[in-house]
Amino acid sequence: LLASGVLNNTLLDETWKDILAGRLALMLLEMARAKSGKQVTGFTFQGRAPLFDLNPFRLIGRQNGNTVELEALGPHGKITMNASAQLA
Repeated sequence: LLASGVLNNTLLDETWKDILAGRLALMLLEMARAKSGKQVTGFTFQGRAPLFDLNPFRLIGRQNGNTVELEALGPHGKITMNASAQLA
């Protein structure tokens, strides 16, 4: 499982408006569901480092049975978030 991209946040006007934590979690969850073709029954995630918009990132997932281990990698391959999805 692999995805990559760059996002641009223009809706918020806060000091930390460009941090992607919530959206990264949702993208990891959606990637687990879409790539596995199964319903996600459980999902946990933990931020490891900030990732700001306009920075390149990669989403990586490894499925093992009904569990998908996921990571969001920021610039230079640094892990910015890891997550685990349980599949039906």
